Amino acid sequence: MTRSENPGERRFHYTYVDCLRGDFDAPSSEGEGTLFQTLFVVGMATTMILFVNVVVHPAPSFDPLALLASFPLWFCIAFTVRSLFANRLSFWLLDKICGGRREGVGVSAVLVLVNVCIMAPVMCAIGVTLSGVPLGAFAGAYVGTLPLAAAAAYALCFLVVRPLVMLVFSNACKPLLARMRQAG
Repeated sequence: MTRSENPGERRFHYTYVDCLRGDFDAPSSEGEGTLFQTLFVVGMATTMILFVNVVVHPAPSFDPLALLASFPLWFCIAFTVRSLFANRLSFWLLDKICGGRREGVGVSAVLVLVNVCIMAPVMCAIGVTLSGVPLGAFAGAYVGTLPLAAAAAYALCFLVVRPLVMLVFSNACKPLLARMRQAG
């Protein structure tokens, strides 16, 4: 089923384009919100770890196991930053910029931009710090990494991670959760 004729009616199938517009079966409880945020952070952490370590700062000898081992740390850091302040600040700014509207490609683009403007500088500073760059070279490494990482984060989040997480959440997680509730 594609677009519903009745606004507010739960549809049974959401498409990539629906999710790009921000039209999806949104979390309706705190538990669902946590699941959605977890899926989102897993997606962004994975894409950004790969992008930064393969494209921005490729190591002379690529070690996929070391990259995989770093994932739990990056996931925990990103989840904590989003939980402590980034989510609330993003939606507060979105409401100021978009006047409370939450659907449409333009609103989705603004929300992703606001998220990236909050998350990218914080995550880049943490990444440069954890990379072991000497204090005297921190500013150069930070300035050399942030623009490319932020641009990639915007494109990857807007075009890949966000819509795919919305698709998975709406078309798989929500129906599964509903069946689990019905089963008792």
